[in-house]
Amino acid sequence: MDAVRMAQNIEEELALARPFGSHDYIWQRVFLHYRYRLERLQEWSASATALLSALDGADDDVHRRILGDPAVRMVINDSLRQTKTAGQPPGTELDAILTAAVANLRGDLKIPPLAEREQDLLLPQGAPGPWVWSGTRSGHDVSGDYFRRAVQRKLGAMDMGLTLATPDDHTRDTLAEGVRLLRVLCPTLAESALSHVHLIAVLDAAPSMGFTSLTHNGVPGVIFLSPGVLKNPWLAAEYLLHEAMHDKFIDLLQTHSILRPGYTDETSPMIRPWWNRAHPGKPGDWPVERALTVAHVYSCLALFFTRVIDHSENLVRRYGPIQGPDPVKQARRAFDRARYLVLQLRRHPDQLGSAGRTFLRWLGEINAAFDPSPSAEGAHIHLVLDLYEREAAEICRRIAQRSEDAASDDALWAGELGMAVRREIGDALAVLRMCDVDSPEAHALRKQSEALAAGAALQDCVDSFMETRRLISHALNSVPPAVYMSPSPRESERAPAEVVQTMVDESGRRLRKLFATRSKERVTSG
Repeated sequence: MDAVRMAQNIEEELALARPFGSHDYIWQRVFLHYRYRLERLQEWSASATALLSALDGADDDVHRRILGDPAVRMVINDSLRQTKTAGQPPGTELDAILTAAVANLRGDLKIPPLAEREQDLLLPQGAPGPWVWSGTRSGHDVSGDYFRRAVQRKLGAMDMGLTLATPDDHTRDTLAEGVRLLRVLCPTLAESALSHVHLIAVLDAAPSMGFTSLTHNGVPGVIFLSPGVLKNPWLAAEYLLHEAMHDKFIDLLQTHSILRPGYTDETSPMIRPWWNRAHPGKPGDWPVERALTVAHVYSCLALFFTRVIDHSENLVRRYGPIQGPDPVKQARRAFDRARYLVLQLRRHPDQLGSAGRTFLRWLGEINAAFDPSPSAEGAHIHLVLDLYEREAAEICRRIAQRSEDAASDDALWAGELGMAVRREIGDALAVLRMCDVDSPEAHALRKQSEALAAGAALQDCVDSFMETRRLISHALNSVPPAVYMSPSPRESERAPAEVVQTMVDESGRRLRKLFATRSKERVTSG
């Protein structure tokens, strides 16, 4: 089968197959889920009874408009949780929001209840479809006030300083362009994925938080994006698909036995995503639920970047040049990460329900059919080295963006980078000796070490640092995966894979400490 036909088949499987692809099938399960929840709330709320009665005479478009509404969903979920866990009656917002939903349904307003008070409503996909929160609201805004409070409470627990923002004209235009581009690249998957998204909200955050996008299980049907990922249509399309697939997974969690009864993230086995850097106070490992939804997302991103590679030449005139990482590298990363997570999740079938085990098998079959060059089972050093190389670009970017006051530290920065380069070359050559590898890449590393000059200017050190990490990644990636996966011949020695992991961890830790120290010195001296 040719590559184009294969990609088309994969897209149809991800977007249309039952039970995990078809939005229409999943929506019917979502509708029954929320209808059942309303029935359970009838003893507490006359408005729940009124809404159920109104829904009985409505068509499917109305069902989606009302029970897809994020405020309606959240107030149902939160109220039911309150009656179940605390044995207390729901708050007054339940009747207020359900009453507003009944009025919206009977008034045939064509827009969801939460969107009624928007003064500048944007529907980037066209109606029906997700709309964009603007924050410009009018009148007695019962649903909007509840939504703002609920989002602040749920996202506030993440301690990232996130706040709902009103997107400017450029952000709104780019968002609309991103939706259009996604529908051109992956028309069937875009339609399916965005059908799970009822609201798109832009969040502001402190630059130091590095926030890009998120979804939250407690805010179903909503995706949150940062202005930073809405700078151009290509990036916007990627993040729209990324978060839309998380929303789809939330709908699957609510309607299928994805996880075992009694599953909690706190008791779940943890899976290490080697391509992410763990930060102090923020565990780097993922519980099974998160690993499963991310595997789903990467399976879809592999298709997305494959389509970008195939069609970008014809689309740059309409949507502008591609900015950011090379799509070829991004496609490879998506394939590798999806495969790694699927293999790791297969070790924990006891954490999944019957549908979850079928879902994992389905993802594995999709990746096996679609990945043109899968990595060896059990291999993960290439994922570690991907972090190592990406981190170098981030470090150099931070140095370039240092304040003018910090320019006096250039000699110190140059000295630290020079020491980092020498140490990392030494570590890499030690790994190559352990692997009994004397390759052209190893010779290039030795030449790089000999060329290092003490007292070099900062920019020379930055260039040397970038080139060194590139050479090290190339050299260590040239070692066959079987060598890394082999145990050390001596019990007292660590395996080469462990040495590489330690090298990457320690180099990143030293440089983070350097940044933290320099930043603290600038603050205290000022």
